[in-house]
Amino acid sequence: SPDGGRDTEKWARYVPVALQRQFETTRDPADRLLLEDARKWLRDNFGGPDREFEDGRAARAEGDYVAAIEQFAKVPPVSAYYESALAQIGECHVLLAKKLRQTNTTQSAEHLEKGKAALLKFLDHIEKHPSEFPLVLRRRKQIKAGAVYRLATVYMWPGKEDYKACIALTDGYAEEFPDATVLHPYVFYNRVRALVELGQLERAEADLVQLKRAASQLTETDAERRDEAKQLVSYPTDLLFRAYVERGQASRQEEAALREQASTLAAGNEEAAKLLLEKADEARTRADQYADRALEIVAAAFADNPDQPFDKFLYVIYQYHRQNRPNDLRLHLEMFLKRFGSDQTLTASQKEEVDKARTLLGLTLFACGEFRLAEQALLERQ
Repeated sequence: SPDGGRDTEKWARYVPVALQRQFETTRDPADRLLLEDARKWLRDNFGGPDREFEDGRAARAEGDYVAAIEQFAKVPPVSAYYESALAQIGECHVLLAKKLRQTNTTQSAEHLEKGKAALLKFLDHIEKHPSEFPLVLRRRKQIKAGAVYRLATVYMWPGKEDYKACIALTDGYAEEFPDATVLHPYVFYNRVRALVELGQLERAEADLVQLKRAASQLTETDAERRDEAKQLVSYPTDLLFRAYVERGQASRQEEAALREQASTLAAGNEEAAKLLLEKADEARTRADQYADRALEIVAAAFADNPDQPFDKFLYVIYQYHRQNRPNDLRLHLEMFLKRFGSDQTLTASQKEEVDKARTLLGLTLFACGEFRLAEQALLERQ
């Protein structure tokens, strides 16, 4: 009867699940053969979750995410592939959202929410259905690594950022998923960006170190991803550098304001003026500390790639001059002038900075006793 047929299919789908659990417990080759026979019988007679899942994977590989979602949604809860199908549904919705972002913002937003819901459903499912079977745990860990990464990209979606959720989700990612090395740099990329936006610069700096390490390991195994790995490092590095610069500038403005207040109070209230000057000194100390952190970050960027923009050259030159580090100052002045000294596309203000650099190089060389080189640098001023 029809009802009998549905009951037969229901039990047919349950048998491979039960046999898989049995095999994971016994590790007996005979149980493995029974499991493979049951799966084959299920595929041959009812299509089976294997076929539906494989059809979904094939559709995704072809970029047909709508068809992939439809196939993954057919995988029943009793299937050994159900959890993977849940995660794949979320992945495909997010990929669709990315694909439609420039052409249909409404549909893109809808798919993004559906993808987020599916990924959270998967994470909730494995949380509520714990397993003691090693094979299940290993499979879940592999699927979860991809799902957590993809959900992190949802939390960092342009215009919909949830920085705190991204950080909470990915805390301890490399430790929990040590084998997901391909995903590590992408996770740390999002973490550094989120931490900078949250103002947690020290944590961002620590994660930037891990990002660089993960990206270098990625290029060791996949030369084609070398340029992509550089981009993963350069953008968050720049964000962190500029965040420290902004903090330093804000602290110097605070120092200037406090000193101005102190000068107006000095005649009438020396004690209050003294307190303001102490606060100004503290602000200057903070400004110097932020400047030092920014310099260390950008100096590492110069070591990796000397082809840096105009403003970063100016920053390191000023900081090395402030710190009285003549060797580093000379090196970067020479690099700066070699790159920008003859550039005809510079603005008037940039040309003024180039002339200042020539003057500073001349004075630096003079202080080192290299008088002929100093004269040459000074004569090149325009």
